[in-house]
Amino acid sequence: MFKRWEQHSPRWIREHSKKGESKTRWNRWFKLSPKSRKASNPAKYARGESVLQQRKDSLFSRTVRAMSDKIMFARRATIEAGIALMSPSEMLWTINADQMAIRGRARNTRNAVTHGGRNPWWYR
Repeated sequence: MFKRWEQHSPRWIREHSKKGESKTRWNRWFKLSPKSRKASNPAKYARGESVLQQRKDSLFSRTVRAMSDKIMFARRATIEAGIALMSPSEMLWTINADQMAIRGRARNTRNAVTHGGRNPWWYR
């Protein structure tokens, strides 16, 4: 699906060099494990974004999308601020939870002093 840096056209190489992508990091992406390649974008990797950071960003955006779909009147800024405090396991729980489970978790952790005094499932 993806070609090595040298196999692309000169125009493609010029455009991607201007974007800050490096030849060595682009070619190094092919040496990653299949699991890491599947979870990452070679263009972002060539710009210096690690696979771990790409996974975190993907999980964050999936969680924001899931919360926005399940609780439609929630403010997006409030959702993003709460999700930024969640651990990866809490984000995965939130993605798979239904609307009532999220409301229950918000209600049960309302007075808890977890996450620096902020309830990440509180959406108003």
